Parts: sequence; C-alpha cells; structure tokens
Amino acid sequence: MNNKTCLNCGESFTPKRSDAVCCSDKCRAAYNYKKKQRKNGNMDLHQIDNIAQQQENDVIIEGVLDTQYLISKCNECETKLEAINAQIEQLEVDKSKLSAQILVIEEEVLSIESGDKAKLMKLMSLSDLVLYNNYLNSAYLTEKKKGNEFAYNRLKSELDLANKFNPTLRVEIDDYRNRIKDAIQKHDLEIANKQLLTTAFQNQIEDICARIKELQNQLRFYEARVLKYEALLLSV
Repeated sequence: MNNKTCLNCGESFTPKRSDAVCCSDKCRAAYNYKKKQRKNGNMDLHQIDNIAQQQENDVIIEGVLDTQYLISKCNECETKLEAINAQIEQLEVDKSKLSAQILVIEEEVLSIESGDKAKLMKLMSLSDLVLYNNYLNSAYLTEKKKGNEFAYNRLKSELDLANKFNPTLRVEIDDYRNRIKDAIQKHDLEIANKQLLTTAFQNQIEDICARIKELQNQLRFYEARVLKYEALLLSV
C-alpha cells in the first residue's frame, strides 16, 4: 500500500487501511478534534489567519543582537518552510490521486447505468408476450435461428399466456422477470457502494484542502519570521 501524508502532523506513513488519513491514534484524535472545532465554528480559517498574523508580530528580541543567533533562526525558519512546502506538495499529489479515483468511479457508474442496467430496465418494460416470444420461446427462437420461414408458427399469443389450464408459460415469464429484478438490484447495490466510496474520497479531499490551508498559514508565519530576522541582521 502506498505511503500517505498524515493530515495532522504532516509526516509520511504506511496506512494499515485504505481510508486511513492519520499516522496514529493520537494524530487521528487531534485531527478529529480540530476538524470538529472547524465544523462548530469555534476555530474557522479566518481565526487561524488572525492567529498567524498575530504570531508574525511577536518576534521579540531583548538585549544585544547576536548575528550567529539570527542566522541560525533564519536557517531554522527556512528549514521549516522547506518541510511545509514538501507537505503541501505531497497533499496536492494525494488530492490529485483522489480526484482521479473519483473520475474513474463516476465513469464506472455511468457505464453500469447506461449499459447493463439500461438493458435490463428495457427488458422489464416489455410486455409479457414480447418478452416470452423473444427471450423464452425456445421453439420459435430455434427455428428462427435455422432460417425457417415458418418459424412464426411457433409464436405464442395472448390467449396462450392466459390459458389457465397451461400455467407453465406464466411461471416461466414470472421467473424470468424475477431474475431480471435480482440483476437490477445487484447493479443498484454496486452503484450505491461506488457512490459511498466517492463520498468518502470527497470528504478526504475536503480534509486535505483544510490541512493545506493550515499549512499555508504556517508558511506565512515562517516567511514573516525570516523577513524580520533578515531585517534585524541588516541593522546589526
């Protein structure tokens, strides 16, 4: 199974399940808490922006400025920026993969709905007489396949289907219709499962977008720090 990027801490990990988005129970709990906070409106992205902006202005230098210290702090921030950019890049890759999977699933659903299921639905719309003669009347179908011009003599009529003394035809038709219904239900179940998977992938994309937004806030924070440290270096 391919590695993923944890939506909480940003570290790469090998998921034990295909729908895993966090590297550990601890990260999953923290991620779900932040997600819940965002949904409840207690910590929306505007608030995160405000917090980041406030932090950008919190560089306080006391005492004598140390050039080496400032250089080391710049390097630390630049290392952080590289790591955050790498996380964003990986998340963008993950998002693209999920989007591609959604497109594949949507095409599969369309293929089922316009293909096999559509054919079965068309069969169900046929009258009993047409259904029997074209799909169940083996005597007629055999002669027709041979090219017998008198094959039509084997066709059944509405009177034949209504004959109470020979219910075999009705039993065959009902059994065939039940098999068609079962096949349609299987396709409906397959479509429903694919749609659930699509919804799960869409939720993961939303989570990834939220994580990218948080990382972009961190980028602005560390970029502001670098600018402040560089300005202080120029003043030394």
